[in-house]
Amino acid sequence: MSERTPGRHGDESTAGTASGRASGRAGDLSAPAAACDAAWALFAGSIRARLVAGLPPEDGHAALSAIIAGLSARGVRDEVLAVASRESALGIDELAPEFDRMVATLSTFADLARGGSWCRPAISRAADLPVIGPPHDVRAMLVPLGPVVVFGASNFPLAYGTLGGDTASALCAGCPVIIKEHPAQPRTGRLLARLARAAFIDAGLPADMLQYVANEDEHDLSIARALVQHPRVAAVGFTGSRAGGLALDALARERSTGPIPVFAEMGSRNVVVVCPNAARSRGDAIGQELARSLLLRWGQQCTCMGVLLVLGDEEDFERIAAPIRAAITDAEPRRMLSRRVHETYLARMEELRRLGERTGGHLDFTITPSATATTTPAAIIRTDPDTLATGGPAVFDEVFGPLTLAAHIPADMPGRDAERAITDLRRVLRGEPEIHAPGLLVASLYADADDLAAGGVGVPVARELAGIAGRVAFNSPPTGVRVAPGMVHSGPFPATNAPASSAVGPRAVERWCRAICLQNTPENLLPSVLRGSPRADS
Repeated sequence: MSERTPGRHGDESTAGTASGRASGRAGDLSAPAAACDAAWALFAGSIRARLVAGLPPEDGHAALSAIIAGLSARGVRDEVLAVASRESALGIDELAPEFDRMVATLSTFADLARGGSWCRPAISRAADLPVIGPPHDVRAMLVPLGPVVVFGASNFPLAYGTLGGDTASALCAGCPVIIKEHPAQPRTGRLLARLARAAFIDAGLPADMLQYVANEDEHDLSIARALVQHPRVAAVGFTGSRAGGLALDALARERSTGPIPVFAEMGSRNVVVVCPNAARSRGDAIGQELARSLLLRWGQQCTCMGVLLVLGDEEDFERIAAPIRAAITDAEPRRMLSRRVHETYLARMEELRRLGERTGGHLDFTITPSATATTTPAAIIRTDPDTLATGGPAVFDEVFGPLTLAAHIPADMPGRDAERAITDLRRVLRGEPEIHAPGLLVASLYADADDLAAGGVGVPVARELAGIAGRVAFNSPPTGVRVAPGMVHSGPFPATNAPASSAVGPRAVERWCRAICLQNTPENLLPSVLRGSPRADS
């Protein structure tokens, strides 16, 4: 089933390490077809053994608990952090909380799997009122779709990588997972996969619950095509660029055996809006908070601030922008996640320079000094609402890295009522001419009580942001995604291609399921979560 696939990093001995112990017992890398076939064989076997497709809730709990135990073994945390740091240019201090987040996310879905609440069981007895249509006994639940292919994120190689949220939520539902290696971090991905498979074996579970397919060459797209179009694959999870997400979605729709769902988290130029009273009362503190958010992990977060809009007068704008400029000027240039990310970031910065030259728009750059050929600067670019509204893809597409466009929208001053300010804001958010507002993962609104009072701009601003963002954050920066039932990590296109879903939190499990209704089914044939006869009012 497996085949050895040495990579450019070589196959140096890992005997005595966590990765060496895992590798010796859990097998190595799989070819795409072999991985898909093995995952399907495991899943299909469970279908034949039970009335309802998939593994029972306790099996999802057992698989996730086994991974947690493997990651908690002595020496594993330090080794994973060291390998990930070498590959990603992220520091141990940045990766350590991410490792903890990965384990906590696995634990969250392990708890969700226990008892089967993720199935969303619903029971409608024949006697329950109202009876609309035939009085059948109908009982519904979610069941797993089948093998899921996961394309992890390079910017969070632990929390959103091989054993990240997509993998955790799919295993929770009882779906075997096939990991497509990220070319930027092959050693990190392989280490985590081997640890997980070894943990399954130690727990007496089938190692084929998790497959791993090598893909070190970033220009080799054949691996992705083979996985997405394999007839045994039931769904795809992706975190990355808009181009990558749309390409996978197209491949999934072109399958000869019929389309499958792709859940793609793509680019987002997240917006921060600061209202006048908030800027005047605490502008310096807001600016410092936004600067820390922008520079965190050197801007390589899907929730990084892409556009800053300050409502008020010029002094209000400066209260916010000055601390950000100072932080950018004082920062040390640093390496980005990969050469490709580095080059794309610099290309987008140059595209913005050309935009100013081409349109005559106002673009004033403040960048981190002393960047080298291998390091990148952070930047804040002062511009104007007209340039933002008419700049097209140059300003509407995400710049992945520590760069934000900033503009002042006159408001709360003589001759500028709230309605005019909102009109200008809407032009910036939706573009001109307006065709379809580009969706965001998150938008932040800083507003004081007076901003949100009758006649203030805060309430209409909040309405505008809620119309285009998957999450609206009040008085907090856009970065920082909590794993919790109340979280939505999604948004209208192009932030995602499936805005009804969430990639974070318990609701993420629903992406890997379909609904089934069992009608007039004998009690002994029902899944455990659909048995019993609850009261009609329960």
